[in-house]
Amino acid sequence: MKKILISGYHGFNNLGDEAILESILQILKQAASKKGHALAITVLSANPEKTVQNYADIKAISRTNLPLIISAIKNCDLFLSGGGSLLQDKTGYGLSTAYYLGLVFLARLFRKKIVLYAQGIGPITKKINRLLARWIINNADLVTVRDTASKKELLSMGIIRPPLRVTVDPAFCLQPSSSNTPQKAQNILSHSHLPPGKPLLGISVRSWQGERKFIHEIAKAADRLALALGTTTIFIPMFPKQDLPVSRYAASLMQQEAHVLEKELTPQEALFIFSRLDLLIGVRLHSLIFAAITGTPMVGIGYDPKVRSFINQLELNPIHKIESLQAGELFDHCLQVWREREIIKDKLQQTAAEYYRKSNSFGESVYRYFFGQEGQEGNRDALQ
Repeated sequence: MKKILISGYHGFNNLGDEAILESILQILKQAASKKGHALAITVLSANPEKTVQNYADIKAISRTNLPLIISAIKNCDLFLSGGGSLLQDKTGYGLSTAYYLGLVFLARLFRKKIVLYAQGIGPITKKINRLLARWIINNADLVTVRDTASKKELLSMGIIRPPLRVTVDPAFCLQPSSSNTPQKAQNILSHSHLPPGKPLLGISVRSWQGERKFIHEIAKAADRLALALGTTTIFIPMFPKQDLPVSRYAASLMQQEAHVLEKELTPQEALFIFSRLDLLIGVRLHSLIFAAITGTPMVGIGYDPKVRSFINQLELNPIHKIESLQAGELFDHCLQVWREREIIKDKLQQTAAEYYRKSNSFGESVYRYFFGQEGQEGNRDALQ
């Protein structure tokens, strides 16, 4: 029995992080099955009951219950931190970095194997956080990141001891379900009373540093697209607690028809809904990742380096900076993407298929790195 403890931003109903967790669980179970191993997985969660309900054959404990956390660390064989943007001090008042590094430190204190898995690193600007990161991460057994920008950030902090590999976001392992999910998602769309036969413009927005000007610019661009292309606009909150209020506000600014998805979605439901979109304007990173998985043409708005890095990975047109966003430029960009949408769809489908294979094979190689031949854990040759 291999015991794995997973730490991340889980149980908060953030679609991106839930997609990451679902993918990591899928990868670990597939890898263990190929080795003939039994797995016992425990997840640190803000809502342990819901996490256990959402994912089969796992345990979950509160991410703030220190005695339970210490007990789980003591009993695990591998501590997995990730994925997602855990190590950054742009959100959470800069405390999230200290929290996640503290867990890694505890795992090292109890001499456990440690992997930072497919993380997006930075920006980390506070000196104390950079010092902590260098000291603690240099004692991990393996570090994997989801883009080259994250690798550069780690190297800039002096993190050079553990093996460091670049992969892709684990969410690319998700595939639209063939079960009853499409019907459930279709029911969600039906309840939104969308007019039939019109192109769908999806928009993912978020609040950002109290700034509202960019919301007005997005609403203006969406109105112009509705007039030019006949689109119906639907706002898709990726993190309802934060995104639903700003989505409602954006919809209220529009002169043309606009809808807001009020229901909380599972990653599978969200994938189906994204597959129905004709175009996406996305601020949240995982709205863009979901669009890529489903081959949906997209325009990205950069509030964070991770969004710019992802769009560069896809070799799409440059993104718009959130602080200088102009409705006219956004509208023109969307029209360009619309004209090229068939070419973009083909390109995204090819990229998504490549990333699906890469994420799966890399995840399995990480599993073999720690749980390969007995007595040979830590074999660098296992990493692809």
